[in-house]
Amino acid sequence: MTVCDTDIVSAFGKANAISPLIRLFRRLYIPPSVYHELMRAKYIGYDFVDVILDKTEILMLNPTEFEEFRRILENEKSLHEGEIQGIVLCKYRGEVFLTNDKEAKKYCDGIGVEHLDLEEILRALRRLLSKDELKTLIEELEVKDRIIIKAKDEILT
Repeated sequence: MTVCDTDIVSAFGKANAISPLIRLFRRLYIPPSVYHELMRAKYIGYDFVDVILDKTEILMLNPTEFEEFRRILENEKSLHEGEIQGIVLCKYRGEVFLTNDKEAKKYCDGIGVEHLDLEEILRALRRLLSKDELKTLIEELEVKDRIIIKAKDEILT
């Protein structure tokens, strides 16, 4: 089981590439706050959200997880709700958190939550995709999500 932050799942959604994530991780979960962020994007007209919602499941926080979420939310100003919920879910359930947020990764490191960022996910996808498919995916991510993948050459070799 893998829990996704909005930045990762929306990048793959925009690139119409949720399927490779499913192949890699089998099941993708999003916290309720990520669902709400995605729904805001859907309401203003972003169609990529539909594919994400069809391929992911919302993972609700239990009361203990919710209390930890509230505590962190009150004390950690550098993290957003979706990141905090994802981190808490992964901490309590021993899962991997997918995020590209620098502050979220640093927080995960501090509490021992395993995480993968975009470049690490792309490296893992080398096992499942041909070099041409991976190159196309990287190009789509860069164009559709307006990001620069700094390790692109290293990932493709």
